[in-house]
Amino acid sequence: MTALVIFVGCSHYSAQSPKPLKTQIVTFPPGGAIKINGRYLGVSPVEVTLPQDAQRRITETVTIEAEPRRARQHPQARVISQAGTNAVPIRIMIDMRSATPPEKGG
Repeated sequence: MTALVIFVGCSHYSAQSPKPLKTQIVTFPPGGAIKINGRYLGVSPVEVTLPQDAQRRITETVTIEAEPRRARQHPQARVISQAGTNAVPIRIMIDMRSATPPEKGG
């Protein structure tokens, strides 16, 4: 399996800060076309560094879109807010089999 690493947005780090946390974006079934804030990143699974501060909290709102590449799959989107305490997720799983997106917070 090949991983694609993309840096998205700005980070706020100093020499003593921990390394930025990477987030893996996975679609089910695999192979969804992934965009972050409208920019194409590649085919899932992909690894990205989301905008974060030294405490690994999201620093800007990020919209993740998964576009299917096969029949009977449905486009999905997830929004991660910079609500101040939202930690950077290690993995985001997106199920493209469902015609309706999950409820907020799901």
